Amino acid sequence: MHFKVNIKQFKLKHVLLLAFTLCLAIVASAVVYASQVKEVRIDNNGNKICVKTMAKTVGELLKEAGIKLNSTDVVQPELDSVVNQEVLVVIKKAPVVEAIKTASENTVKPVAYVAGINSEKQNVKPKDIILKKKILTVKDKLSYKTESKINNKLFKGETKIIKQGKPGLVVKQYKVIYKNGKEISRSLLSEKVTVKPVAKVVEVGTRRVLVTSRGDTLRFKKVIVMKSTAYYNSFSETGKKPGSSGFGITASGMKTRKGVVAVDPRVIPLGTRLYIESMQNGVPSYGYSIAADTGGAIKGNIVDVFFPTRQEVNNWGVRKVKVYVLE
Repeated sequence: MHFKVNIKQFKLKHVLLLAFTLCLAIVASAVVYASQVKEVRIDNNGNKICVKTMAKTVGELLKEAGIKLNSTDVVQPELDSVVNQEVLVVIKKAPVVEAIKTASENTVKPVAYVAGINSEKQNVKPKDIILKKKILTVKDKLSYKTESKINNKLFKGETKIIKQGKPGLVVKQYKVIYKNGKEISRSLLSEKVTVKPVAKVVEVGTRRVLVTSRGDTLRFKKVIVMKSTAYYNSFSETGKKPGSSGFGITASGMKTRKGVVAVDPRVIPLGTRLYIESMQNGVPSYGYSIAADTGGAIKGNIVDVFFPTRQEVNNWGVRKVKVYVLE
């Protein structure tokens, strides 16, 4: 009997000790919770509330409070800011105006709304932020390509247009957003080619052998179509009189004679051997020549050929020629 009483006493002491330990744990948890919980004020666009929270950041606080944010909302302090007792979280929601194109008329009318908030209660005015949407149709030209074909009947350097190119047309539709009358974004909705471009076709010469009217066969590097004028040793053209220093002497130091021509050295270097063929029917070619002189008026694709007499200069006049740069 005495043994049983001791067992009961032992169990009672054990229960009391367990209950005391549990009470200490509850008190400690309450102390920890009380130290971590914070009362935070939130001003949600004028709707002020006070919440108790253990959230560490403003973002966690708003999520815990069930407050959803839009991309246009402004939050102070920022979402990653630390929450404490003194913090005041302020949320400002921007009014938005969307443009709606009516079915009855081709006009755009602004309609004010605020995401998640009644615009009438917030006294939102469309003039504060006005967004307009417009469907814009733009027509653009499409560039044409150039296709080259070899023609061994044309001399090297010569080209011949077989077909003229024509640009195409593409129609594009964009959705354009305007903010207070100024374009802020543009996105492509559709693109349709209404006219296909037509390629330009050009024949390119490869022939490098010339057979002259006298039957000579010449090999050349290239051929250039140029304008040809003529000159002789007159004072009006050279600025020098017979007997004066340099009379009848070219820029390269060579004496003037038939076959000496003046060129632009940037186009044909001095000392280059040439063959000049007339492009005028029934008129003899100038023939073999050498680029040995220059002139103030000889710029670009111009060759000034020398003749001994004024009559020959007059007979030549101004004409188009093919200038073959010989190998």
